[in-house]
Amino acid sequence: REIAFADGDRVSLREPMVEFAELAFGPLAENTMVSARIAPSLAGLGLLEAVSEETLIEIAKRQPTQGLNGKPNYVWDVEAQRTVLGRFGWKASQPSLRQQTAAAFHADIGATSSLFPAENCPDVQTQCLSGPSATGCSGGRGQCEGEIFWEVLPSRLRNVTLYLQALAAPARRNIDDPMVIRGQVLFSEARCDGCHVPEMKTGSVSAIPAAANLTIRPYTDLLLHDMGAGLADNMGDGAASGAEWRTAPLWGVGLVAKVNGHSDLLHDGRARNVTEAILWHGGEAEKSQAAFRAMNKNDRAALVKFVESL
Repeated sequence: REIAFADGDRVSLREPMVEFAELAFGPLAENTMVSARIAPSLAGLGLLEAVSEETLIEIAKRQPTQGLNGKPNYVWDVEAQRTVLGRFGWKASQPSLRQQTAAAFHADIGATSSLFPAENCPDVQTQCLSGPSATGCSGGRGQCEGEIFWEVLPSRLRNVTLYLQALAAPARRNIDDPMVIRGQVLFSEARCDGCHVPEMKTGSVSAIPAAANLTIRPYTDLLLHDMGAGLADNMGDGAASGAEWRTAPLWGVGLVAKVNGHSDLLHDGRARNVTEAILWHGGEAEKSQAAFRAMNKNDRAALVKFVESL
């Protein structure tokens, strides 16, 4: 897929083509849905968790005046046993860092916990089903009747969650660079800040006391937006449709290459840099993408440099 800028420059975009080979348990079911994912950034998650629900709803209420339609995702809180606002994951499908952590243990590596005690075993994986589990202690675990042995001990789940809550957001860089300053103006003029909201405040209640009552600049609204057919994966998640994605925080995006050894962005890593990520924006972000394409080369470079300074 090739995109042309107004000044004649062109960029060739890539998208993932998923293929399964040598399946150990036979062909996938005909209704199986597949959507690639890369790991999201972990910067400043405790601060995002500390933002009140009321703040996010207020942002959603004022977005229609900007031609946007951000909406919260409402998801099931396993421990509270009720539906609450989601804010973590590519589609804001998890309500808290504790549940996000437990869900990742369970879905990604099959480790049970107090939140997700059932083994993550498809019916065809008989050895998985018959092995040791939190609720059916067998397979060489010894005498354990009446006891529950979760693979993720409560202390480990607590400590990993605390680690994520305590990770700081990186400081901005090159803020006095004239090119970065120019890029910030262009970012606003293109209305990128409608969804990538520059500033918000954390609430008075926080898992980390130091995260309460702070002004933060994550460049997100933590809301779902229709990003168009180009990014749609046809997989709903809670209230999110296949075309809707949570606005990704931009703080730390300029450090991705240094931290990860690559600069791949978006939910499946298809964008190799900030420019490509912008060009994939459609749907509600179509006008902002078009504004970027209409800029000259120097202005595009300035906007990208601003984003990379966050």
